[in-house]
Amino acid sequence: MSGRKIKIMYIITSLGVGGAEKILLSIIKNLNRKIFIPYVVSLYQENTLVNEFREYCDNVYCLGYHIKYNPLIVRKIRNIIMKVKPDIVHTHLPHATIWGRIAAHFAGVKGIITTEHNMSIWKKWKVLFYFLYRWTTKFTNKIIAVSHAIKQLLVDKFNVPPSKIKVIYNGIDTNIILNNAIVPNEVATLSHPIIGTIGRLHKIKGHDVLIKSMPLIVEKFPQCNLIIIGDGVERLKLQMLTKKLNMEKNIHFLGCRHDLAGILKAIDIFVFPSVEEGLGIALIEACAFGKPCIASMVGGIPEIIKDGINGYLIPPKNPKIIAEKVIYLLNNPVECNLIASRNKLLVINKFSLSSIVKEIEALYKQAIISFDN
Repeated sequence: MSGRKIKIMYIITSLGVGGAEKILLSIIKNLNRKIFIPYVVSLYQENTLVNEFREYCDNVYCLGYHIKYNPLIVRKIRNIIMKVKPDIVHTHLPHATIWGRIAAHFAGVKGIITTEHNMSIWKKWKVLFYFLYRWTTKFTNKIIAVSHAIKQLLVDKFNVPPSKIKVIYNGIDTNIILNNAIVPNEVATLSHPIIGTIGRLHKIKGHDVLIKSMPLIVEKFPQCNLIIIGDGVERLKLQMLTKKLNMEKNIHFLGCRHDLAGILKAIDIFVFPSVEEGLGIALIEACAFGKPCIASMVGGIPEIIKDGINGYLIPPKNPKIIAEKVIYLLNNPVECNLIASRNKLLVINKFSLSSIVKEIEALYKQAIISFDN
């Protein structure tokens, strides 16, 4: 490698509040600026996290598109690539990956890397996009899968050679675990036990299943409260379900938050009821705070939770089993304490952001060396 800095252009669908967006922001925050210069391109208009991205990256482009399937995006991306001349283009999320790969390829970029975060999106893809993904994979140097489950999906469904895929888990900044984190007032005033969950309000996240478990839990623990962090298209339906079950006093929708440390500090049990999940950054965050976790046995979740050791795995879409596990943990505080210590250690050893960023930086360096040779 020469002495000059390496330009990395990240292309992502949006800069809204989501797992992939938060992970990308964390990577950019911790990227070694003595070696790398980051650029960010979002297909959508400016969104929730855009100011945070601009705080850590001087070059953020929001293209202003509203329709993911618009091939005119390729021209705009290509123009930016020709202007910036990045050494590596690194794409995130499916539509940004398709358009970003094509634009980078025809702009002559030698290094194209993709991170695959999700499992569910592929089921909804149109036939054309399926073949576009397979075609663009041919000129993609490396695919980062955030779990072994996603790697297997790529091999089985898209015939991606295993040698082209590297598993690098999502990581979190363990500095967020602040003992002096302030619990927000609307949570501090709630009676315990408090159950918590975090995730965008989408049907694949399984919030309706968790809500349906609450009457069974409240029957045994009348003072129990559930707090739901996140927002999305299913919010009204979920609130109507809450009302139908007469759980309005026990279930609280807090929307998108920037004070997760205080909220996670307050909860007693974390439930992650996803129907489909690539890995689950919110689940890792809950583990970092030493929370006993109950999570669906889907996707990459079993790579975080080992049943009966640092939490409990359950079949998806089963309110009764969620209730049974929550009640069991609430009745067994000694086991909860053991799980807490195991989860804190797990995150330090397996999901530390600093080590994950080093792995990604090493991948960039390897790509540059291969070009030079």
